[in-house]
Amino acid sequence: AVAGNILSMTERFEHNGCVYDGFIAGKERLMEQGGNDVDCIIADACLKGVRGVDWEKAWAIVKHNAENRRIGYGNGDPDGSGPHTRYRELGYIPTCNMSSSQTLEFAYNDYCAGLMARHLGYEEDAEKYLARSHGWEALWNPELSDGTYSGFVDALDEDGVFSFIDPTRYGGSWISPFYEGSSWTYSYFVPHDFDRLITLMGGPETFTQRLEYGFENKLVKYDNEPGFLASRAFVHSGRPDLSSFWVHHAMDNGFDLEGYPGNEDTGAMASWYIFCNLGLCPNAGQDFYYLNAPFVSEALVRLSGGGKLRITANASRENVYIKSLKVNGKPWNSAILPHSEIASGGKLEFELDSSPSDFGKN
Repeated sequence: AVAGNILSMTERFEHNGCVYDGFIAGKERLMEQGGNDVDCIIADACLKGVRGVDWEKAWAIVKHNAENRRIGYGNGDPDGSGPHTRYRELGYIPTCNMSSSQTLEFAYNDYCAGLMARHLGYEEDAEKYLARSHGWEALWNPELSDGTYSGFVDALDEDGVFSFIDPTRYGGSWISPFYEGSSWTYSYFVPHDFDRLITLMGGPETFTQRLEYGFENKLVKYDNEPGFLASRAFVHSGRPDLSSFWVHHAMDNGFDLEGYPGNEDTGAMASWYIFCNLGLCPNAGQDFYYLNAPFVSEALVRLSGGGKLRITANASRENVYIKSLKVNGKPWNSAILPHSEIASGGKLEFELDSSPSDFGKN
């Protein structure tokens, strides 16, 4: 299925000269809510060794986007100019509609492009895009405060002046520098740069405290895609137990037989739910998974190459923490699992507990 999707992208690129995130009724949807996120999908599959794809053709899409696109939504400038076109020049999009959220997404798109370039041996491209992927930090305003914490992603104009947007303000759709989320939520969207973010927020302990505060006060929300990865950020500050706790909290309080906590968006909510049930969730565009205590006692995942991944756990509503784990029969003490460990199948044996443990805190 993944290979088929990427093959369709390469054909679209050959026929249309572009591949946008949305493709409806045979037409590319030019109004993009986020970044050039086909890059993440393609890079993810390339790094994970998906077979049946001409990776040079797929790379042509990613390189085209990195060199010619990275263009934000903008304000409808008829001549195609304006602040939304300046990401490649400045490393960020100056203040306009969706400028901050799309800058963050473009930065991650560049990181995925860099990883794919390195994987394919294009080192010059890799260095260029990986360096550009850190440009999001230009939007970090250390003086922006919500009254409790200081330091958030802000909007920045072309003269280097911050907007000082209320970090708790919900951005709405198509009308704000932050698309369908607040700065509180978006300030955790750096899937490739958590170490730097932790430093900017004052170190692991402060990072953990403020992220917990964000969840407890519903400032960091998981009812929309911008917040899907936030609960996993605890892993990077050495507290995978809190990651597992807040994943379970989201599952218990946002999903039931009546539906999801937010818009399903053609499979986003359901995919997140299924991965969390299994106990492993991808950081899309990179070749690893975050681990959490599974919700199911046993699961069998049939892989495209014919292999099978079996997952077992003493799952219950109380057992929200991982006590220990065996990967293919060997002890594993990390809340991050490389794709290579399960690419051909295997077995994950979770031992869970109702109390936090030291699992994965290294």
